[in-house]
Amino acid sequence: MEKRLTTHHKNPASLSQAQHLAQSGRLQDAERITREVLKKQPNNADALSLHSMLLAQQGNLEQSELLIRKAISLSSDNPSYHCNLALVLSRKNQHKDAIGEYQRALSFDDNLPQAHYNMGILLRDEKNYERAIEAFSDKEKREEFYNQMLFPAKAER
Repeated sequence: MEKRLTTHHKNPASLSQAQHLAQSGRLQDAERITREVLKKQPNNADALSLHSMLLAQQGNLEQSELLIRKAISLSSDNPSYHCNLALVLSRKNQHKDAIGEYQRALSFDDNLPQAHYNMGILLRDEKNYERAIEAFSDKEKREEFYNQMLFPAKAER
């Protein structure tokens, strides 16, 4: 049996720096660093995922989707990668596919409140209100969402 190369690396210092720069809003600087990491480690799933999200934030959704799918092919059990793909798909208005990715992410880790919430929003947009309400893992968020559906005028105030 052929052994696969490790694809989920510990974040090198430069990748950590790229994450920090991205969080600080310095997307182009972060993108430059992730490109450098990927030149040396083209199968670094974390670098692929981060680079994908940087591209998505800049509106390059097609390339972003390709990179995050590659990260998933290298480390398919990482719920963050599935959530990232769901975000890209939702921005491309592919809501049903995005919902499927959130469901995959939650199958690996059900304790992802943001994934439940984002999936609930997409389900609401698809007019699947019952499943949307169920998607919220936090009772208060569920009640808030339910009240917004019943009383939209109050939510806008």
